[in-house]
Amino acid sequence: MKKPGIIYTLFFVLLITVTVKAQNSTSSLTLNISVSEEIESQFKQDGRLFIYLAEGAEGRREPRYQSGLGGGIVLAKNIQGWEAENSLKVDGEVDFTAIGATGLSEIPNGTYRIQVLWDQDREESRSNIPGNIYSEIKTVTVNGSETEISLTISEIIPEREVVDHELVREFSMKSELLSEFWGKPMELKVSLLLPSGYADNPDKKYPVRYNVAGYGGRYTRVNRTVANEEFMDWWTSEEAPQIITVFLDGEGPFGDSY
Repeated sequence: MKKPGIIYTLFFVLLITVTVKAQNSTSSLTLNISVSEEIESQFKQDGRLFIYLAEGAEGRREPRYQSGLGGGIVLAKNIQGWEAENSLKVDGEVDFTAIGATGLSEIPNGTYRIQVLWDQDREESRSNIPGNIYSEIKTVTVNGSETEISLTISEIIPEREVVDHELVREFSMKSELLSEFWGKPMELKVSLLLPSGYADNPDKKYPVRYNVAGYGGRYTRVNRTVANEEFMDWWTSEEAPQIITVFLDGEGPFGDSY
C-alpha cells in the first residue's frame, strides 16, 4: 500500500504538469498598426478597431469576413484620437471585446491569417461597408512565446453600386418614420426591378411586390437577381408577370456612440 505522502507528491506533480501545459497553450501577440500615406486624407481619428485571426495559413475568404462564431478570433475596441501619421500599438494590456479568445495576451497557439479593419463609418451597423479601411493579410504563427507583427491599413472599401441594367432603377427618399426613430434625417435606399414591358408602357400602372430582407439585407441584392441568367430569361419572357419588384434596404446605423 502506497503511503499518503507519495500520493500527495504525485498529485502535485500532475497538477503542476497540467498547469504548465495549459499556460503554454496560449501566446501573447503584439500588433503595430500603421496607416499608409495614400489613404491618410480619408482616415478618421475616431473609430472601432477590428482584429481578425482566421485559423490556418490558407483560406478562400479574407479574415475580415468572419464573425468568430464559427471558428477563428475577432477582437474589437473603440478608439478615439488616433492620428494617422502615428502607428498604433496594441498588446495584451489592451482590453478588447472578444470572440474566440480573451484578448491578445491569450491567443491559442497555432497558425493564423491576420487582418485588421478600421470601422470609421457609423451610418451602417456592419464593418465591411464603403468608406471603411483595412489592412493586407499576413500569416503569423504563435507558439508559446510573445509574438510581434506589423500591419499597414492601406485598402478602402469602395462605394456600393447597383448593377447597370435597362430594367433596374435606384433611388433614395427621406423616411419620416426612420428619422423620428433615430433622431436625425434618415434616407431609405431602394432598388427596382422593372417588368420587361415597362419601356413600351412607362405610363401604365403596375402591381408592386415589395422584397423585404431581414436586418442588414441590402437594396443591392437586386444585383444577384439580375446576375441569375435563368431567372432573367424567365423574367423577360411572356410567362413572367408584368409587376415591379421593390428591394428595400434593411440596414441601419450603429446604435452605439464612440
